[in-house]
Amino acid sequence: MEEILSGRSAELHQIRQRLHQGERQKAARGELRLPVPAGLAHDRAGGIVLNPDEQVQARLILVFAKFRELHSARAVMRYLRKNDLPLPVRPLMGPAPHDIMWREADSSRVLSILQNPAYAGAYVYGRCRAEGGRVRHDVYRPKTVKVPIADWEVCLQSAHSGYIDWEEFMENQRLLANNINRYKAGHSGVPRKGAALLQGIAVCGRCGRRISLRYSGPAGNYPVYTCRADRDQDGGPLCQEGRALPVDAHVESILLDALKPDRIAIAIAALGQIEEETRQLERQWALRRERARYETERARRQYDAVEPENRLVARSLERGWEEKLRAAEAVEQDYERWRLRGQVWFKILWQTGATSEHSLQRRVHTYANYIDIERLRERVTELNADGKMDKEIAATLNAEGFVAARGCAFKGENVWLLRTRWSIPTVKINGIGANPARWPDGTYSVQGAAAALGITPQVIFDYLARGWVTGRQLTKGSPSITTDHRRRPTRLVKCTPRAARSPMLAAESRSPCIKRACRDAGSQARRRPCQDCAAWSRLGAEHPDGDRASASQPGKDPGSRREWRG
Repeated sequence: MEEILSGRSAELHQIRQRLHQGERQKAARGELRLPVPAGLAHDRAGGIVLNPDEQVQARLILVFAKFRELHSARAVMRYLRKNDLPLPVRPLMGPAPHDIMWREADSSRVLSILQNPAYAGAYVYGRCRAEGGRVRHDVYRPKTVKVPIADWEVCLQSAHSGYIDWEEFMENQRLLANNINRYKAGHSGVPRKGAALLQGIAVCGRCGRRISLRYSGPAGNYPVYTCRADRDQDGGPLCQEGRALPVDAHVESILLDALKPDRIAIAIAALGQIEEETRQLERQWALRRERARYETERARRQYDAVEPENRLVARSLERGWEEKLRAAEAVEQDYERWRLRGQVWFKILWQTGATSEHSLQRRVHTYANYIDIERLRERVTELNADGKMDKEIAATLNAEGFVAARGCAFKGENVWLLRTRWSIPTVKINGIGANPARWPDGTYSVQGAAAALGITPQVIFDYLARGWVTGRQLTKGSPSITTDHRRRPTRLVKCTPRAARSPMLAAESRSPCIKRACRDAGSQARRRPCQDCAAWSRLGAEHPDGDRASASQPGKDPGSRREWRG
């Protein structure tokens, strides 16, 4: 009996070997029909083609594009979750054909897409094999292991159409292997979260090991580069350590200096990349909304096609139609939430049974996390180009429904901060250039008048505020204030502080002053004009209280006096 059983076992083993050999030979010719992932499908002739569903194609193209940009499968997963973009999967359960299902993105699904050679147009057989195993609950369970790419039994490149080429697939595998933190094997690992710039890529100049990072300070927020391999492994002293902030600042300056010749091209490329990413996301949401509307319309057609008398089927189709309607409405709400990111949505259930949805903009600490920073920047730029000042821009933004980062209304200080950060020049008569000393119509700028009078510009602003000097502005609050010397104040002479005057004006002239007020004050005894008269002379105008040269003083020679004429 035992001999019969052993003979049958040997025969079954030979049959199994023949079947496996035939399967390998058929796979070597590329004729063995293998299950394909969600992005591919079998046509009627048995060939492998791209999935005709545009949403599936667009989602997979986005996955490969983001990995090409981010170089990390986990970063791609976070990007998809952040924008609420599920991934297509084809569960190999039950009879064929297997329908496409949409599941939330996770690391394993992203890795299965990046590591599948079928998306590179390759026909592969022997990616996994059973090796060893263990007995669990009296059942032998073989262990399945992955086979290296060089050991695949069959690998036919360019066997069918794919989403990427074979070179990009191999580069993706190299990046995925390099993302593992194995420094001794030459794997640098992916950049990790932290406050330092060079974490994970800095190497010790003494021992050649990787520099690690620690934090110091009262709050533990000061990064420090340290080489502690000797202390951790052998109990020896630290190799070296140093503060990270000055090193990072110096590296940043070197990098920016190296990129300075191409900074315009880099800025344009970055702007184009942001616009392209926005277009891709808009297309993803457009395809998702289109699918929801199609499924709703299909459920409606099915409900309309049923006979009204057949209530057993009509009720089921009606429930299915209602479910599709709710699903389509949920997709539209998700799209609105994505489009208006940074807002808090809430629903109120009234006691009457009615419901109402509302949104509130979320408060953020910085404008980097602002909900619609691009639209705010465009609006500030437009209002500034129209000649509006910061307070007027803030009032306009508040009227249009904009809210500052911390949830309060905009003020002039907020607009000034944004303009400074975005390098938007202020509104000036002379554009972004410095004001000249005199304008073409003969009037003085504030800086020109201050230089001519030998006083500081702040004194001119003070005189303008008190009405002692007249001037005009392009608009209220504009920094480009001009003074008009043709309307001369009468109180400027008495109120100009000596400390604010230039000492150079005392040597302008040694002739006696002709100003009546100066003569009354005893300036005549000094036999020279007062400093205010000299200042008005430099402005090209006579003193407002001065007499004409023909008016003589008793006992004095009129020719000894100098006429100060504008």
